[in-house]
Parts: sequence; C-alpha cells; structure tokens
Amino acid sequence: MQKSSDLSDVQKDMIIGFRAKGGSISETANFVNCSRTAVVKVYRAWQNATIQNQRRGTCGAPRAIDDRGERRLRRCVRANRRATVEQLTAQMNQGTTKSVSSTTVQRTLLRMGLRSRRLVNAPMLTAVHRRRRLEFARQYRNWTSTQWRQVAFSDESRFMLHRTDGRWRIRRETSESKHPATIAGRIQAGGGSIMVW
Repeated sequence: MQKSSDLSDVQKDMIIGFRAKGGSISETANFVNCSRTAVVKVYRAWQNATIQNQRRGTCGAPRAIDDRGERRLRRCVRANRRATVEQLTAQMNQGTTKSVSSTTVQRTLLRMGLRSRRLVNAPMLTAVHRRRRLEFARQYRNWTSTQWRQVAFSDESRFMLHRTDGRWRIRRETSESKHPATIAGRIQAGGGSIMVW
C-alpha cells in the first residue's frame, strides 16, 4: 500500500475522480492500490483546495532574510541611502535574536535590485529656482523652431582646479535615478574653477 506522499499526480487524480463519482473510501483504495488513509488525505486536500501537484518542495535551507526582513531592509536603505553593507547589517541585527551576515545582506540587496551606484550630479536648485524654471517652460512651450532660432545662447565651459565630488555611493533601484535622495548637489565654482565663455 502506498502513502499519500508516494502517490503520483495521476494516482491522486484517479482518487479524486473516483471519490467524486461516489466511490467509497475502501473501493477507491482498492482501485488505486493505496491505503485508506492516503485516499482520505488526498481527497480532503482537494476539497480544501490545498492539493499539491509537486511531490517535492523547494530545495535548500530557507532564506535568512524573509519577505518581512526585505521590507525592513528597504526601509533602512531609504532612511540612509549612503549606508554601507556593514552599517545595514548592524541595523538588521539590532533587536533580533537571529543575526545575519554582511554577505547575506549584500546578496539580498542585489536580489532586491538595490545596487551601489554613483550619485547623479545636478545643480542645487532652491524653491525659487524651480518656480522660475517652470514659469519659463510654460511661457515658451508653444514656441516654434523658427522662433527659437532667433534666440542666441552663449556656451560656457568650467575647468575645475580642485575636484570635490568625494565619490559618494548610494543604494537605489533602477527607476530611482532622479529621486532627490540619490542626487548630489553641487554649487557653481565649488572648490575653485575657471569659467571660459
């Protein structure tokens, strides 16, 4: 006699079909050549919509950081995008009985799409700058290419005497390249420079 764990998918389907047509537990067990307990378990699982088509579960040990841990890790990253893997590991291990390694945190970050990237350089704009730029765009949004040809723009180049970018790295998703927390503000002539028109 076979146990429910040893039954194939075809045998389980036969049990469900035979029982659904009104066959008794004993008749079904004799028809499929399995135990009565196996018939009861398979048919009950089908009634509860929890029947499993695969006989084996997932292989390997369960993940040290589950879905809830991933949500917590994402919150830690968004709170401090410049945090290193070691700092994030220390935050994840605070107040928990089960600690995780920095390698596990690193793998989880990569699986979540939070890769280490360079900051995007952009001018530091105040609220007044943003408002004026929006007004300018709205004022001239209907201009044609002929009207824009009549406007002369001067070009300028800046040569830095001292680089002050600092090379900060942050964690962000691919779609967060323009997020305010992922942009490094810079000021004109920061650290000394020469402007050439």
